[in-house]
Amino acid sequence: MTTAFDPRAAMARCKAASSGPWEPSAAKNDVLDPKLDIIACFCEREDYEADAEFIAHAREDLPAALEALEEAQGGWNAAAAELARHDCNVGEFGCSAPDSKGPCTKHQLAEAQGRIGAIREAAELAPEVAIATILAILGESE
Repeated sequence: MTTAFDPRAAMARCKAASSGPWEPSAAKNDVLDPKLDIIACFCEREDYEADAEFIAHAREDLPAALEALEEAQGGWNAAAAELARHDCNVGEFGCSAPDSKGPCTKHQLAEAQGRIGAIREAAELAPEVAIATILAILGESE
């Protein structure tokens, strides 16, 4: 069963499954729900303890992982939307966006990329010149 991962479908399966927490039985050959109903049974199988632990923990691990994924995706989407909507003009005084308290993220990134490029170029120079040039780029001195 190799299909693309669908977080919404996975969460729907989590919500449809028996409530948890699930626990391995004392003999670790069953996985039980809070009412002690059997969720999974490992009959006539060897080395089933790890499978029982995995199934028992999956009941809470998977929903938690899906919620963390959704939260991270929301943060990423918000940051991407902010960068996309931020239309500013950089003049001699920096970013002129109305809500700006300094250079915006887009321009901070551009500035950092410029510095990295300049440092790479400086690294091609003679060592003593490269060190002085890199320190100047970084706004430091020896």
